[in-house]
Amino acid sequence: MTFTYEDFEKIYESTKRDTLKYISSKAMNISDIEDMYQEVYVKAYDAFTRGESFDDPQAFIIGIAKHVVSDNYRLTYRIRKWFAARRSDDDEDDSPAEIADDTDIEELVENKVLYDKVVSEICSMGSETQRIFYLRYVLGLSLAQTADTLGIRESRVQQLLYKGLRQLRRKYGKEK
Repeated sequence: MTFTYEDFEKIYESTKRDTLKYISSKAMNISDIEDMYQEVYVKAYDAFTRGESFDDPQAFIIGIAKHVVSDNYRLTYRIRKWFAARRSDDDEDDSPAEIADDTDIEELVENKVLYDKVVSEICSMGSETQRIFYLRYVLGLSLAQTADTLGIRESRVQQLLYKGLRQLRRKYGKEK
């Protein structure tokens, strides 16, 4: 069978959401997600044009995604295993009042400089919290969908999201 661009496009459309969910759930830093996502489909396209065969496109793409994630974090995994490094999300701060889930992150930023500071602050949070912010506010998943994607309890998602929002609100809170 000859592979065409239209074949690839169909496979991409049918696998893109699950691939993005998989990479988002495994990424240690939200800034890595888009690069790894693109790398998966570049490798998949190369494999298809070389004539590699597969029975299940979803499994084939997720297999590539697993290798891409592994390749991107191989050194980090070794360092963590070797030195048993602690994650930055172990740090606990004070806990001010609850913030509603419908908090609009964009309301916390009024200009590009402040936006960059907020993104930098999110990137300094633990990797699990970064993934939650990405899934919740970039992909627009619900709390339940975010929990399901990450394979954790919804209460944990809510706890980390609210903690992150409180941290952002304390540091970059808008004037009333």
